[in-house]
Amino acid sequence: RTLRAACVCSAIDALLPMKLPMQTRRAPAPEDVAWSNLRVPPARQVILCIFAWLLTAALFLFWGSLVAFVSSLVSISSISSIITQIAPDFPNPIDNMSDAARATLEGWVATLTLTALQAIVLYSGLLTLLSTLGGYVSHTAIGISTLRKLWCFNFLLVLLGSSILGTIFKTIDDILQDGLCILINAVGRAVPSTSSFFLSYVVQDILLFAPMFDLLQLFPLLLLLVQWVFHRCLDKKVNLPAMLQKLHYPYVYSRSAMIINIGLLFACVAPIAVLLVLAWLLLIIPIFYRNLHYILTPPQGAAFDSGGQYWPVAVQQQVIALATAQFVLAAILALNGLFAGALLIALLLAPATLLRYAALERRFKPLARNLPLQRSVSLDAALWADAAATNTLRPERRGGAPMPAELSELLQEAEELYSRADQPPLTECDDTSTTALDSLTSLGADAPANGAWRKLHG
Repeated sequence: RTLRAACVCSAIDALLPMKLPMQTRRAPAPEDVAWSNLRVPPARQVILCIFAWLLTAALFLFWGSLVAFVSSLVSISSISSIITQIAPDFPNPIDNMSDAARATLEGWVATLTLTALQAIVLYSGLLTLLSTLGGYVSHTAIGISTLRKLWCFNFLLVLLGSSILGTIFKTIDDILQDGLCILINAVGRAVPSTSSFFLSYVVQDILLFAPMFDLLQLFPLLLLLVQWVFHRCLDKKVNLPAMLQKLHYPYVYSRSAMIINIGLLFACVAPIAVLLVLAWLLLIIPIFYRNLHYILTPPQGAAFDSGGQYWPVAVQQQVIALATAQFVLAAILALNGLFAGALLIALLLAPATLLRYAALERRFKPLARNLPLQRSVSLDAALWADAAATNTLRPERRGGAPMPAELSELLQEAEELYSRADQPPLTECDDTSTTALDSLTSLGADAPANGAWRKLHG
C-alpha cells in the first residue's frame, strides 16, 4: 500500500536465494479500490468477464447496423411522411423548403442522430458497466478500460466504420475477397465524400453542445430546479446537481479525441476542418479549465489524483489516429497517381512518427505507473500515525528509530532469508527502490525503513 512496502516488494528477487514465479505491483489508493469486484469469487468473475466481452463484441459488430436503422427512422423523408400522416390537411413545411434549407436540415438531423446514439449507447455508462464486469481492482483501471472501448467505437466505427467502410461484416467480406487493395480504394474514395458530415458534427458541437452542456451545465441546472421545488421533501445533505458533476476522464478524453481526430483525418481533404477544430479548442479549453477547477470532481473524491495513468493511453490512441490520417493521405495520393508522395509518406513519415512515439513512451510511460510521490508520502505518514496510535511501533534491532510492525516483520524475514543465502544475487537489485526511498526521506518522511534498507544491501 505504501511506497516503503512497494520498495521492499520490488527487490524480493534480490533478497531471496531462489527465483519465485510471481509479480509485484502497487496497490491502488484506498479510495480508488473497486471493492465490489474484490468480493466476487474467482469462478464467478471469470464468467462475468466472458459475458462482458461477448456483449462488447456484439455491440461492436452490430453498431453499423444500429446506426443505419436509426438513421432511416429519423431521416428527412421519414419525418416528412410522419408530418403528412399527422396533419394531412395542412401543408407540409419540409416539402416547401428550399434546396439549401433542406440540405442544412438533413445535415443537422444526421449529426444529431449520431450524437444521440453516442449519448445513449456509449456515454450512458453502459461501457463503464461492461468494464466493471471485467474484474478490475481499481476505478482508474475501469476508467482506462472504458476509455479504450470508447476509442474503438468512436474512431474505428463512427469515423471509419459507419461513414467509410460500412458495416464490419461487409468490410471483412470485401477484404477476404479482394485483399487490402479494396480497403485502400474504399478509404481513398470515401473520405472526401464524408468530410461535410463530420464538419457539421464539429459545428454542431461548437454551436450547441459546448455552450449548453459544458458552459451552462444544463442537466445539473435542471436538477437544481428540481431540488429547489422539492427541497422540503429532500434531505438537506442531498445535493442533486453534484450527482451529474462528476469528472469522468474517459468521456472527457473521448469527446475531445473525437473532434481532434476529425481534424487529423480530414485535414488533407478539407483544410477548413483544421480551422473548425481550432475554433472548438479555443472555445472548449477555457470551459474545461473552469469545470475542472471549480465544478467537476472525480468519483473517488476531490483530493484524488490518478497519477497520470490515463495520459499514456490517450497519447497512444492519438498516435494511431495520426498514423491512420497518414495512411488516408497516402491512399488518396496513390489513387490520384501521385505514387512518389504516397511512398514518401509510407516509407518516411509514418515510420518516423512511430519511432518518435516509441521514444516518448520509453521515457514518460514509467512515470505514470506509480502514485504521485506526494500521495505516497501521505500514505506512509498515515501508516506511521496509525501504528503510533495503536502502539504497534517496534524498535529496530540495530538501534534505529521504531517502525510499524508490518514493515518490521517484512524486513526482518527478508534479512534472515538474505543472510542464509550462499550466493545472494545482489546484481538483480533494483536501484530505483533506494532512489525512491531517498526521495521520500528528502520530502520529510521518517527514515527508519531507509536505514534498514541500506543495511540489507551492505
